[in-house]
Amino acid sequence: MASQVALVESNGDVQESFNQALKLIGKIDDLNTAERSVVVKVGVFDHKARNHASVNVVNAIVNGFNKAPQIYLAESDNYKGTGTERLQIWKELFNERVVPFNLSDDTNTREVEIADEKMRFSHILFKPNVLVSTHALRRYDKGTILKNLFGLVPDRKKARLHKKLVAVLLDA
Repeated sequence: MASQVALVESNGDVQESFNQALKLIGKIDDLNTAERSVVVKVGVFDHKARNHASVNVVNAIVNGFNKAPQIYLAESDNYKGTGTERLQIWKELFNERVVPFNLSDDTNTREVEIADEKMRFSHILFKPNVLVSTHALRRYDKGTILKNLFGLVPDRKKARLHKKLVAVLLDA
């Protein structure tokens, strides 16, 4: 399945804007099923900064996948802190179905090769899940949504991979 992207202008109602984007993408019913969990890679580099998806945006995503049995709000450790610490931005959304998930803490992993390096990735990235990557706009010459996928790397010292970022993103 090819990736689908929709860009909509917000009228102030985040849920309505998100629903409009889903309608433009189409085929959301193929993804929003009781058989598929959803992984939302939230994209928070530094939880003290304000350049991440708001609680309202993440909540709209959660509501958009109302049939999913489990929704993982996922992040990995970096030099600014643990994924678990940074996920606390969205703690008001946590419940039995919506759970924080630190990709760096997962022991159920699969080895993959990315940019000529072997590393272990979380099992939630391999199941027949839906992966949603969301990120607030910020300055970076490689783009934000693609760079957000860099956060799937569970290594706290992933900054070493910046010099081969293009290869990392293409492999991820």
